[in-house]
Amino acid sequence: MSEAEPITTDRRGFLGTLSATAMAGGLLAGYGAFFGVAGRFLYPPPRRGRDGCSWRMSPPSPPGTSRPYRTPQWSYIFRHVADRGWAFVRKAGTVILGLMILLWAAQTYPKTDSEDPGEQLNHSLVGRISHIIEPVVRPMGFDGRTGTAILTSFAAREVFVGSMAQLFQVEESEDEEEQHQVLQQQQQQPKLQQRQVQQPLQQR
Repeated sequence: MSEAEPITTDRRGFLGTLSATAMAGGLLAGYGAFFGVAGRFLYPPPRRGRDGCSWRMSPPSPPGTSRPYRTPQWSYIFRHVADRGWAFVRKAGTVILGLMILLWAAQTYPKTDSEDPGEQLNHSLVGRISHIIEPVVRPMGFDGRTGTAILTSFAAREVFVGSMAQLFQVEESEDEEEQHQVLQQQQQQPKLQQRQVQQPLQQR
């Protein structure tokens, strides 16, 4: 039997990595020293005047006019956040809900006799619009449905996610059906193999 070759470590890679790390550290230290000295000359420390106030700072305001800092009140913060959130829901929510209802209607009508969701989508108003704008968005790597979702997002950015969910729901349902069929086939394969093994044994 041939002797096993001894395992050797390549020290050149380790030394190269160490030297590169040291070089990067030296460069960072040099940059830090340079910017530190430059900042010292560009922004010198403030000097004190005769009144004890810095030349770079405004003189102190007279007593009674300054407003000291106070800790915020949590009740005011929660009330302000609730008011702003309700204002957003009232203004933007109506627009988003209205556009999603219009998109659902355009995706549903006009109806066809076919029960295929893909054919129904292609025959609907959204499908026709998608076919029209698809040559425009195809060079950017998008299809017609993505282009339609982009058009709806001009009214409100939040509509884009809902539009994509509605337009690509057909593919998700088709994929679920295909996965269900594949799972059924995989579950039936062990039973078929067991029957094929049992038949020759029974004949014997």
